Amino acid sequence: MRSKTADLRLLILDGFLLFADPRTKNVCDVKVYLDMDFETCKARRNQRTYDPPDIPGYFEQVVWPEAQQAKYQMLSQDSSIVVLDGTLPLQVLLDIMRKVISRMLTNKLRETGNDADEENVDQLDSDSDDEDYVPSGKCQ
Repeated sequence: MRSKTADLRLLILDGFLLFADPRTKNVCDVKVYLDMDFETCKARRNQRTYDPPDIPGYFEQVVWPEAQQAKYQMLSQDSSIVVLDGTLPLQVLLDIMRKVISRMLTNKLRETGNDADEENVDQLDSDSDDEDYVPSGKCQ
């Protein structure tokens, strides 16, 4: 008998506008939004190179307001999106995501009656140092 965990696939997509398209949103089992404050977003954007470069004030007048509007629409239309503090260290975010994915996979296996495969999924959780963190699902 073939293990159901062998049929599981993981695809990570990046881009906050992905969930605006129902075709993308509806095929995702886990949706995560990394929420950041104005200063963090601006600092990260300034680290990137754009061609053509941003004109002065573009982030403040266009990028930030549009991102906030997209965030509001996305979160008001889909309560299943997990909101994480994007200012946390990368390793902490990865540990949290490992836990979120592990829980989702465990729930899917239980739904299909494959509790025996949960041991394989538990390996995702085993390295996490952040046992007490549970994403709020709400935006700041």
